[in-house]
Amino acid sequence: MPPMPDVVIGDLKPVRNVGFGHTYSGNVRYSGNTKPPQKDKSNLGQDLKINRKIYQTGMGVHAPCALMYEIKPDYKRFVALAGADENLVSISHGSNLSKYPSVVFKIFIDGKESATSPVMRVPSPAWRFDVEIPGGARLISLVAMDAGDGSREDFADWANAGFIVRQ
Repeated sequence: MPPMPDVVIGDLKPVRNVGFGHTYSGNVRYSGNTKPPQKDKSNLGQDLKINRKIYQTGMGVHAPCALMYEIKPDYKRFVALAGADENLVSISHGSNLSKYPSVVFKIFIDGKESATSPVMRVPSPAWRFDVEIPGGARLISLVAMDAGDGSREDFADWANAGFIVRQ
């Protein structure tokens, strides 16, 4: 398991937030059942829950979503557990809806892909990210995207996500 971060992403303001919906004059208007990224909650407003495990910190999003953060010079690594949010199962007819989520998580540093997950579904265990940040790096993007089959019910969690500042 990656270590817990020293700086969690929920305590940082993203420099860019592109989500499911439409962007007008720099403001994102989210669609339908989708909310802006939620700090320490799923996008549905419940606990962050991946494969029957609840996490206290992170961001709940609806794919497609990209969060971009500035990298401070003392940030050495980015760590996270990522997965399809399991709370969908508790909603009415959840067993029927839970077949839809399929999310791929990607991390870009200064526009270059640094890490990617396989396709994540509701029963998938959390994918572990532990990415070294190169010296001089300026921006990191956390991307949750649909797996090529549309974004229906693609609720996704970045759990225990943030930066390690020590070596």
